[in-house]
Amino acid sequence: MVMTALSGILVTTASAEEVDYVRDDLFAWYKGDENTRDGHDTQSTAWHDLIGNHDLPITTDSNNYFTEEGFHVQGQKHYFPEEILNLVNESYYTIEIEFGEFDATGDAYNVFMNSQNDNFSLFRRVSEDVIEWKFGGGNTRPKIGQSLRYLGGHLLTFTCEYGGDIIMYVDGTEMARAACDLYMGADNLFIGQTEASRGYEALYKNIRFYSRPLTADEVDQNARSMGYVPENISVIRNYISVAQPVTRIVGDVAVIRPVNSKAEFDQMMAGDVLPAAAVYTINDALEILDETGAPFSTIADVLEDSQKKIIPCFIIENRSEALALAAYLDDIYFYDVQIMSANRDTLHYARTLLPQCYGILDLRETYASETELTKEQLLDIRRAVKTYNASVAVLPVSLCRNQDVQYLYDRQVNIWAWGTDTPDETETYYALLSGAVGVVTDDTEGYLDIACNRLAPNTLTRVPSNVGHRGMPSMAPENTLEGSILAFEQGANVIEMDVYLSKDGHIVVMHDETTGRTCDKSIAVEQANLSVLKKFKVNKGYENDPVYADCRIPTLEEYFAWFKGKDCLFFIEIKSANTAIVPALKKLVEQYNIYDQCAVITFNENIMAAMREEYPEMSVGALSGIGMNSPSSDMDIPDVMSFIGTYNGTHNPS
Repeated sequence: MVMTALSGILVTTASAEEVDYVRDDLFAWYKGDENTRDGHDTQSTAWHDLIGNHDLPITTDSNNYFTEEGFHVQGQKHYFPEEILNLVNESYYTIEIEFGEFDATGDAYNVFMNSQNDNFSLFRRVSEDVIEWKFGGGNTRPKIGQSLRYLGGHLLTFTCEYGGDIIMYVDGTEMARAACDLYMGADNLFIGQTEASRGYEALYKNIRFYSRPLTADEVDQNARSMGYVPENISVIRNYISVAQPVTRIVGDVAVIRPVNSKAEFDQMMAGDVLPAAAVYTINDALEILDETGAPFSTIADVLEDSQKKIIPCFIIENRSEALALAAYLDDIYFYDVQIMSANRDTLHYARTLLPQCYGILDLRETYASETELTKEQLLDIRRAVKTYNASVAVLPVSLCRNQDVQYLYDRQVNIWAWGTDTPDETETYYALLSGAVGVVTDDTEGYLDIACNRLAPNTLTRVPSNVGHRGMPSMAPENTLEGSILAFEQGANVIEMDVYLSKDGHIVVMHDETTGRTCDKSIAVEQANLSVLKKFKVNKGYENDPVYADCRIPTLEEYFAWFKGKDCLFFIEIKSANTAIVPALKKLVEQYNIYDQCAVITFNENIMAAMREEYPEMSVGALSGIGMNSPSSDMDIPDVMSFIGTYNGTHNPS
């Protein structure tokens, strides 16, 4: 059996002697080392409730039995009495579960408290490594990311208040919450699983039910009474708290400082204004190097001495440095880090090891001799950034013309402008107005003085896109060539469309899997040949319109033929789950030589994986319902970063 407790989080139980648990409204307590009202009996066939008479019947066998510490569960379901079920269905309660050992055996889920109709389910989703709380059968669920480490040797607390929030805690620290707008409606409640794909092996040390949601202070108190120190869990929630000044730039710009000596580090930390990030060159011994290659500090020291106020950006040159960095960050569970390299293969490798971290491709040397970038060079930058797992390209400030930076930004590539050692005022203005998302400079104060005080208010350095979503549905049938042309004529510089693959291999534009909502006939799009689909009219609501009554289902090729060369981009949302659409898309893009106008977005992870494998140079955006609303945002961030990092995508949230 595997113990998944995180080293350093569990503390001595001395505090348990000093802090009493919350007694008010404690409804039931199944205590692991005192499993009957007469004391402890490892041969008991019931787990007695020490507060009332809500005993939990036990089916014992070689995998389900009492130890001296608690109840070992594997491969059986053990049902709580009706009173516990009724309490949960009141949707006004607290549940505490303390695990000893926990082994995640199921390959799909590990469901450690559940109801028969699945209206109440506490489980770990294996593929994403998240603990989810499914309540009322709904899809709004709080989630705890990077979750396996929280199950063995930890205290999980779940509070529920209908009309308020449901909140998930680990060791007394809040990790996630969601609005509770559904009653549970559970038909049974049990621990244990019989399905192998949903299974686990665990030692339940304590289970407590309260007849009300405990307050945060009470959750903290109970954690301390059981020997957990809530603030210690913060090691998992390590994020840099950047003190970003409010500038006069809409969309803002980060100031990044290169640090090449202990004196420069001390000077940076003593400054009135801190940069958002600091760039350090490292070696595989995890030392920080000066410009001669001599070490002057360590990664551990700069993380501690910067007080988690400045994002570290580590420059690496080879795989051994990538391996050492990844091992260290995994060991301390800290990923709010940027990785920069001029070596494309090294960056790709490092980001494969650390998908949660931000990838930065250093192209200063590549274009050092250039005075101006051509369109083909800009597209080469895009190809390199997307192919080699980066999100940002670094260019000399002299090459960061606003129109070029905007061109790349529109194609999902961000730019850092790297300045000279002693920038003058002209260079500073040029860098700030370039549209770059970051400027690298020794003069943090000088840049921020201009950005905060001397630019015109609401200075716009990057123009946002004007997207015709499905064309212009308010004035023409959605997802038609006619409606998209209208959107373009009305000012859209991006057209979004939804695509499927027809039965005979054509990419067709349609939002739904079937045609019935928007067409005069209904058929499954991917089960029909193009010749059949072309007979349908996309005219629901426009049947009598003299212009749009005869619109037909378009192909993506028709879009390419009409829009090629025009000042308009495509957001191609792949609705299809058929990964054969990816090579078909690549072939069509290459046929029309229209790579510069295309980007892909999708909800489908398999499509993202196929794009990464077969078409890595194309920009791909992950559509997601995950939001970034406090307080759950700290746990959403690693999930989002890990997911999009795996496929080097962008994040398109709700």
